[in-house]
Amino acid sequence: MGRVIVLEPPLDELSRQATPYPAFLLDSAETGLCLFAAGFLGINDAIHMARNDLTVTCVDVDAYKLEQMAAVYPVWWEFYTADAWDYAKAAEGRRQKWDVVSVDTFLGDATKKSLSSLDLWCSIANKAVTATVKDADPEIPEGWQAEKFPRGYRADWLVLTRA
Repeated sequence: MGRVIVLEPPLDELSRQATPYPAFLLDSAETGLCLFAAGFLGINDAIHMARNDLTVTCVDVDAYKLEQMAAVYPVWWEFYTADAWDYAKAAEGRRQKWDVVSVDTFLGDATKKSLSSLDLWCSIANKAVTATVKDADPEIPEGWQAEKFPRGYRADWLVLTRA
């Protein structure tokens, strides 16, 4: 295991509420991007990145929830109120990348659209992409391999790593 750190309040409470995440991906990572970040204050993915002392960018359309999240996570993290697809396309245009990109959509139409956008998410990831998946077997971008990681009773993580 990598450099897991002990979190101080209030992150320690969020850490206790954390849901399963393929944290082994974070061992050699330094940067993370959390798209659809603000739901549940990041207990699905961002909290795992905080445990592993990553520098993270969080993006969500809900400014209020994002402000709540920014109040508890490290001050050097960046928080942007934006559409995930627009933000990712702009990052792709700038050739900006993160080691791990997490796409934590709610189930439904956003998840379907997200899974059809795997090429975009992979284009801004150096090492790995995690995406919410339920019953789909999406097309995996060339140069990447996929496996599922248990997340909970409602969905799994689709874990993409470079082949």
